[in-house]
Amino acid sequence: MRKFTKTLAALLALSLLACPAGNGQITGFTVSASTSEDLSSLSEEDLGLLREQIDEELAVREAAPRPGLTRGDKGEDVTLLQLRLQELGYYQTKITGKYDNETQKAMKQFEKKNGLKNDGDASSEDQSLLFSNDAIPKDSTAGDPAEPKAETEPSPQNEPEADPETEPSPQSQPGADPDSEYEPLDYWSVQADPDSYIGAHVIVEGTVLQTIPDDSVGLRVRIGTEGYFCPVMVTVSFEPSFEMQKGDTVSFHAIASGTKTYTTVLGDEMTIPAFVAEDAARL
Repeated sequence: MRKFTKTLAALLALSLLACPAGNGQITGFTVSASTSEDLSSLSEEDLGLLREQIDEELAVREAAPRPGLTRGDKGEDVTLLQLRLQELGYYQTKITGKYDNETQKAMKQFEKKNGLKNDGDASSEDQSLLFSNDAIPKDSTAGDPAEPKAETEPSPQNEPEADPETEPSPQSQPGADPDSEYEPLDYWSVQADPDSYIGAHVIVEGTVLQTIPDDSVGLRVRIGTEGYFCPVMVTVSFEPSFEMQKGDTVSFHAIASGTKTYTTVLGDEMTIPAFVAEDAARL
């Protein structure tokens, strides 16, 4: 067991802590006997945690900055921006995938709340903060100027209380059908003119053909909407409640975002319809 741990420690030191320089050589870390001994004192669980931390740090350092966005832009980047602004409480209308007036207003509110240049454009720097854990939500008091404390007025003594039987609570009201604003995917229509469908809310169902981790957005999933045919690319920017694997049958409430080009194992480039998922379920 100790021999296995030493070997694993050496491999971890090479694969995790070393970085290739531009000339292809390994720089920044040298494996030595003492280093292996130090790592070998860690449990396998600790080594796993160390690996996760290193992977996360490398992802932060290597991830390409998000492209700047402004009014008139459209597509996946705008859809992800709107979803994040919606999550933080700034964007409160339908996701469209188009950088319109509502998106600009929401961005201005975010910039003002977070102390950024208040121009309504989503620069790379703005988005770096927006998609981080340091982004201040709209309903947070952080970032707001201090207000003088208002004097408390005495409450009326004889004001009648609402009768709970005649004032039903909001929770008792029936909710809207989540599928009501989503149409089943018409693959051939979207394939024929993907740009005209940007912002359309659709239900994407099919077979998982490939999962592609992407540090900038999370996960991309290539789906065959007709068995293993009629492929589309679905971007999943959240943590699904299940692990997607090749061959799974899945369903997404998603927003059309144009097209996505990827390289096949044979080196060919393929362009297929693209979507941004709002949720995911295994069928």
